[in-house]
Amino acid sequence: MAHIVLIRQSSHLRSIAESEAAAVLSDPERTQERVHIEVPTAQLADSVDQGDWAGHSDYLREAAARIRATAEGLGDVVIHYLGLAEVPHIIALGAHIGTERRVIPHDHLGESGPWQWPESRQTVELKTVGAEALSTPIKVRGTAVMRLSLSYKVTDADVRAAVGDDTLADIEVTHAEVAPGRHSIRSLADVEAVRKEFVAAYGALLSARPGIEVIHLFTAAPPSVCFVVGQELVIRNGKPIQTYRYRFSDGNEPAQQPAILLRNAFEDPPLAPLTQNELDIAANVRTQIWPDALRDVERYVANGRTNAAGQKLWYEGFLHRESFLRAAPFPALPVLHQFMPTEVAIDPVHFERDAYGFEREGRKRWRLNDRLLLGLHQAADGEDTHLRHLIRLFLLHEYVHDFHSLRKHTAAEVGKFANCLEHIDYTADAYALLHQLDIARYESSELAHGRLDDIRRFLIGQVELAIRSFWAFDIGGGEELQVRRIRRYLNWYWRQVQIEHVPSMDALVALFGRQPHIELGGLYQVARGRRVLASLSRLDTTTHLEMAIVMEDEKLYRLSDSPITNLKELLKSFREGDHKAIRQFFRAAYDKADGDGGTVLPAFKL
Repeated sequence: MAHIVLIRQSSHLRSIAESEAAAVLSDPERTQERVHIEVPTAQLADSVDQGDWAGHSDYLREAAARIRATAEGLGDVVIHYLGLAEVPHIIALGAHIGTERRVIPHDHLGESGPWQWPESRQTVELKTVGAEALSTPIKVRGTAVMRLSLSYKVTDADVRAAVGDDTLADIEVTHAEVAPGRHSIRSLADVEAVRKEFVAAYGALLSARPGIEVIHLFTAAPPSVCFVVGQELVIRNGKPIQTYRYRFSDGNEPAQQPAILLRNAFEDPPLAPLTQNELDIAANVRTQIWPDALRDVERYVANGRTNAAGQKLWYEGFLHRESFLRAAPFPALPVLHQFMPTEVAIDPVHFERDAYGFEREGRKRWRLNDRLLLGLHQAADGEDTHLRHLIRLFLLHEYVHDFHSLRKHTAAEVGKFANCLEHIDYTADAYALLHQLDIARYESSELAHGRLDDIRRFLIGQVELAIRSFWAFDIGGGEELQVRRIRRYLNWYWRQVQIEHVPSMDALVALFGRQPHIELGGLYQVARGRRVLASLSRLDTTTHLEMAIVMEDEKLYRLSDSPITNLKELLKSFREGDHKAIRQFFRAAYDKADGDGGTVLPAFKL
């Protein structure tokens, strides 16, 4: 006997009750065992209003993985979908579920009873406007537009305001004989007719415009159509799809605002549901290791308040104080105890909305996603002491970001300031690493003596942990990375190999006191929304692949491809997330730059 799976995708506008969903079932289906799966999106409403869609696709991909796993476990299933959510959320859920299993969609029309189709036959005639232009193939690179004008007309003015005039194609699926209107989709047969028309238009577009880099999808259609259109998007080995959210505009900004970017499934693989063992690991980190690390930092801050009378610079109380005062690393940053919160709690529940969140208002608490905790656990190789150190680095980094004014209500759209964020991330990393060193001297007799070899060895290990934690957010690498994230990796891989060779405490502190300038030239880059991404497999054919490093004497050193420093292999290592291979590359790069006479370390006594 077949099982029934009822998917309910709700939002802040309205939830869908189990009893309400069960009303869509036929009489025979009512006698069968059923499973309800709710995909709530109300918790995403604040970030939607701020125009921040980061993480939403991941959340919906996890929900889709849960749905697919449930269907696989049940075997013979009939799946129904009911949705009252933002259009991009519906499209994304459909895209991540895919077409491997048939899903029966429903709309809340109301006239024949909630979620009941008023007609059984097909009532719409459809056409694709602009299809004739696809008869002439165009192979140049660029963007394309697809519109679904079923509930209302997606206007030229709104599209042009959102994407401009320079597109390779602009095609529209709409009604053949009547104007778009609400409740124009009146039957399941209508939904399937739209699906068929869309698939034909989408396939023709991909065939006629192979150079498409992004398809901008504007959708004015009921939830049932949004869901099945999402199912048909070829994300696997296909083109990125930029979805949009429509809201009435007073003319100060486009009515169509970019929302979820659906990317290549090979680059951004679906997330499997967490196993019970993984959930247990995450729970242990949340309830045991994280609180211990948090208390470490809070005790350190409490002691700092007691011992820091008159302290004006954040590093004045460190060992080797004179070296710090000479190097003056980012002296405008505050003393930690002046701004770090105390008596902070850890929410015991998995945080679904993002990887993490810190709430200052009311009860101060950290909210943590299970996958973040697993990523940090993996970065520390499951070793509790290393994990505790890594969480302390995380906390110190995030707390200084609060000083940087990167808070919940001030961080909207901050991703568009790539250069500023690169600098701020470096200062936060350096601040965290040097405070970690100061905390550790109270825990280690070796570090308490302040010998250079011990300090150097400790900081190499801490930078190693930091880099491995970066990879916790970029699991397995991928075909693309944000340019600013690539630079953050380059900064710390280079600093790590410099620390390995540093001859004095003065030189060591000097390395932390200035941001490195190092970048890869010749990568193919593309701007999507507010972010600039670099392809790790595709190169800019108009130039050569090179690395440039500003040496410690302010001279530019250019590193070309060679058997010793193979830049194409470096890109491969980034694609695969091969940390050891990247580290080895930088050791070779350091030796080559040093052998060529480059000033690879601070060459003067401060």
